[in-house]
Amino acid sequence: MKNLRGGWEFDEEAYFADGGYASELIDVGRDQGVHVFEADGLLYCYPSLLRLLPADPAVRIDKTVERRIRPTVLVNHLRDVQRRGAKFKEAAFLESLYAAFRRGDVDFILEMRDYTAFMDIAAYAAAFR
Repeated sequence: MKNLRGGWEFDEEAYFADGGYASELIDVGRDQGVHVFEADGLLYCYPSLLRLLPADPAVRIDKTVERRIRPTVLVNHLRDVQRRGAKFKEAAFLESLYAAFRRGDVDFILEMRDYTAFMDIAAYAAAFR
């Protein structure tokens, strides 16, 4: 028994950092009908943005740190999040964008450009649900 306890070690941090976990999560999602994809080093699963935290190990889903990292459990959670739908408030977003445009706030407009690029990706992902 002593040999068994000390004989197997798994480096979770390396598995997260080298892309192994992301690949497994994408594969499990595909098997369970939840579209998870990677772009620019981040994982997307409409309507959520996922960021792997190798040092913890955990996954940040939007602003929440999720410590249940078993891929099947996480994919089930992502499916539940998809069923609830997006919390995006279109009217407030457009008002903020218009106000920034009127006052010439270029930095804000550039940030919103990046955000809308994410929304385009999210809409694309939604087409595969």
